[in-house]
Amino acid sequence: MFSRTALLIISCFLLGFQIKAQQFSEIVAFGDSTSDYGNSLALPETIPYPSAYPMHPWVKQLAAMLKVPALKASGNKSFLGGTIYAYSGSTTKFISDMGWGWTAADKTLLTHNLTDQISTRYLGAFNTGGVKTGPEALHTIWIGLNDIVLAYNDRQQIKEKWKSIDEISAGVARSVEDQIQALATAGVKNVLWLNLPDPSMLPGIQSQKLAGGSGFKALAGASKAFNKEMDAAILRLKTANPSLNIIKLDIATRFQEIISNPSAFGFKNVTSGGFTDNHLFFFDGFHLTPHGNHAVAKFAFDTLKEMAGQERTNQLSQSAERK
Repeated sequence: MFSRTALLIISCFLLGFQIKAQQFSEIVAFGDSTSDYGNSLALPETIPYPSAYPMHPWVKQLAAMLKVPALKASGNKSFLGGTIYAYSGSTTKFISDMGWGWTAADKTLLTHNLTDQISTRYLGAFNTGGVKTGPEALHTIWIGLNDIVLAYNDRQQIKEKWKSIDEISAGVARSVEDQIQALATAGVKNVLWLNLPDPSMLPGIQSQKLAGGSGFKALAGASKAFNKEMDAAILRLKTANPSLNIIKLDIATRFQEIISNPSAFGFKNVTSGGFTDNHLFFFDGFHLTPHGNHAVAKFAFDTLKEMAGQERTNQLSQSAERK
């Protein structure tokens, strides 16, 4: 007779090769330009140079890896039927309520914040087909960098040497938390929440040289403050919503790994903007190249796959214990 341990080992061996990223049927994406595809940011389908990667944001590349339907835009004023609600330049409501935008004349972005995407459109006016509440729907959220950069460039913040930027960043994370709670209350089961990389590493920020080292230090501290509050928010959300599967994607650590050892991830240039598969960042020094987006998508896919494997192992262990 096999022991419980032996049964578990044999089961894992037999089923291990079948473990894939959790079987999601669709993706619903929220955030800024990192996830936008068609709401504000229109990207061409073809790339004007030979590339192994499509001209798609990370979340569309993730959809292909998960073999779920290709993502398309939700629309803004009217529902276009898609599940990408992200809007380029967006922030959280915490920042848009301060009136901070990229230009004084452009108030459009203030109305396309995360709360508008989730509470107003997805859970409200655009909910014609019902909220994707089943365990097969994955909701992704990547937002906060615009918030921090806008705070960093605010004249009053500069004058005060960014003394309150960490507090602002924590408030941004709590604003995201509020919207994830809204999703959970509506019955959503799966949320993938991406934390923030250090903005001071971005070539577009490096070129500004705003206040030199002290400004970069403030930015780095702001992203750490966001990520720290995000970790605390995840614990609060899990406690308040036991059935919510909230997955953290540690982009901060992965970006640091890529920048510290680019060749290990297939990059040659991570310090300036460009438009080749060798570059991590696009011409503007802020956005990711197709290869950069692929790296994020692959990291997300591998994280989901690892979690699915752990869940399956736990199920097998519990089954063995009952035998």
